[in-house]
Amino acid sequence: MVELVFSPNWFYGKDIGIDAVSIITLLIITAFSYKLYKVSKEQKSALFTIGFLSLAVSFTFKIFTNFELYYSTFETQNQGLITFSHSIVKASNIPFFIGFIGYRALTFLGLYLLYLVYYGDRTDRLSIALQAYFLFVALYFTQFSYYVFFMTNAIFLALITKKLWNNSAKNNRSQTALSLATSFSIITASQILFMFTGMFPVLYVLGELVQLIGSAMLLWTLALILYHGKKTQ
Repeated sequence: MVELVFSPNWFYGKDIGIDAVSIITLLIITAFSYKLYKVSKEQKSALFTIGFLSLAVSFTFKIFTNFELYYSTFETQNQGLITFSHSIVKASNIPFFIGFIGYRALTFLGLYLLYLVYYGDRTDRLSIALQAYFLFVALYFTQFSYYVFFMTNAIFLALITKKLWNNSAKNNRSQTALSLATSFSIITASQILFMFTGMFPVLYVLGELVQLIGSAMLLWTLALILYHGKKTQ
């Protein structure tokens, strides 16, 4: 059995549009990171590229899963059987289960790679192996509790955000560094909101809107990087 949290009925489908914006944002950042990697060949750029690409693909899996989920929900509601927002879905639905696991596994992978960008210098091979193991454990338990998934996301994002704010302070709070730290702070807040959607379904809507703001801030940050890059040429 897989535990899920639905959005309020009136928000069905709208979250798919927001996630599509996130995919576009992440793909743009992936392309930019890849261009940097081709020039610099730095491991940091490679981690950024693979990390953001993993997150983009994870949202694609999420959209696929939501299509499956909302179709099933509408069909069931039309039969007059359910009107609630929280449900347990059987994992025997293979396409749904593939999308569900793909979304969560790739999200963990993407966030972990971004984490390594900022903490890789403190991590030896044994530590990486242990961290990967605990990620697999967390992935297993997300099948039974959505809370574990969003909590794990929030922890990774909070650690990355902490590093970004430190970098911002070192750079005298430059506009670009401040914008990047702010965008990750907003995205972290969205994951915290998602943690409590089982108790308050409306928080799912708020979390999606906060995530949208975070994506917009990331695009703005990239625009700042490109703008300042042209000025220095």
